[in-house]
Amino acid sequence: MRKPLAKYFLKPTTYAPVLDDDEVGEDATDVIREWFFENFEAPEKDDPDPWRFGGPFDAREEIDDNFFGVNDEIVDDIVDELELEAPEWAPHADRVVDVEVLELDLRVKVSELRELVARLPTSPPGIGGNQPPEDIGLPPYDETGRHEIQEALRILDIPVEEMPTATKQVVEAAERLRSRGQQIAHFFARHGDRFAESFADQLGKRVADSITAATWLKFAGLLAAVYEVAKALFIKIGIPWPI
Repeated sequence: MRKPLAKYFLKPTTYAPVLDDDEVGEDATDVIREWFFENFEAPEKDDPDPWRFGGPFDAREEIDDNFFGVNDEIVDDIVDELELEAPEWAPHADRVVDVEVLELDLRVKVSELRELVARLPTSPPGIGGNQPPEDIGLPPYDETGRHEIQEALRILDIPVEEMPTATKQVVEAAERLRSRGQQIAHFFARHGDRFAESFADQLGKRVADSITAATWLKFAGLLAAVYEVAKALFIKIGIPWPI
């Protein structure tokens, strides 16, 4: 039985260089061939599954799709040479990225964060009068913050394969989580000594006994951790961060 493949992501082809008017003949041939071999490779003859990472790819189609206005004779010559080497092509190994560990880490942390979001109480609206909740010893976490975090987690839970088409949304979602985590961490750095008493006074002793400062700090840590894993995953699959 064949060993199951690790989860992978196939990077898109690199941007094809724009050929200047004076790049003709051998110059254009060299540029196009260099680009092609950066992105594709001939499959091994004894490989039982040469297309497991994508393909087969047709050399002419890939060149025509990425280079425009090139003389047909130049393209014909390049394709003839490539097809002598291999009639069909596989993606270059450098484009294949193993993302199994990072994706699993992201899914686990998102799940843990969802569980904490469901447990943690939000500050009741209007509490503290004109004072913000943190000034009376309550963490800066209200219903608006909860909904924002839940929406960010929904976005970050999309399949890795869909992330390149939703880069802006994913980055913004991760940034919102980091910002919320920083707010909570800063609250405990400033008001940690007042938290236990104020939390019990405002939300009741039973709630305060079950939700300790350690729970809130774990919450802040998970918010930051999801951001870091999402960032690492983006960089791993070749997407700049920030965009």
